[in-house]
Amino acid sequence: MHAYHANDWKRLFPTLRLVTNTDFLVDKDRITCAGGVSVIELAIHLIGMHCGPDRAGKVVHQMTVAKSSTGSFVDRRKALGYASSSNRRLHEAVMLMETHLAEPLEIDAIAHLVGTSKRQQEQLFVAETDTSPTQFYRQVRLRFGRWLLISSDRQIGEIAFECGFADAPHFIWQFQTSFGMSPGRLRKTLMGQEGK
Repeated sequence: MHAYHANDWKRLFPTLRLVTNTDFLVDKDRITCAGGVSVIELAIHLIGMHCGPDRAGKVVHQMTVAKSSTGSFVDRRKALGYASSSNRRLHEAVMLMETHLAEPLEIDAIAHLVGTSKRQQEQLFVAETDTSPTQFYRQVRLRFGRWLLISSDRQIGEIAFECGFADAPHFIWQFQTSFGMSPGRLRKTLMGQEGK
């Protein structure tokens, strides 16, 4: 469920469990999704699971920001796919991450800027997102890299630097680990799809 609606859900259905720290949830033979851009992550997951990463790559192209995008912060925000949190400090930390992609901030600095200790911030991220601030920040940067890959013709090295990675090989390795295919392979897959 989208975190925005969590309090309404708790009020209306106090005995039913809800999850707000993930784009979607697979529970045996049921799948629920928070909606909005979370649907993209669910589609990629299902298609990748059933049809392979190449097909999932084509879906990314069809469902995300168009190549004619202006590249505004609003467009980037849509591409990143993260909903605002009802927790003010988490929301502020995520916004800092999203506005410092090319030159990532230290996690200690983010904690200080939002008024928490590093330990408190770690606990908050794990409780709300089921991941550490470092992992969350890396995923934000990789999602931004994926968006740049499909919405521009920039070289992979340029994209790596724009996403705050020291070099292209590190970005490529992290990208493949996260999305199941290299940036180059994803781009080739999308180019092949456009030619059809």
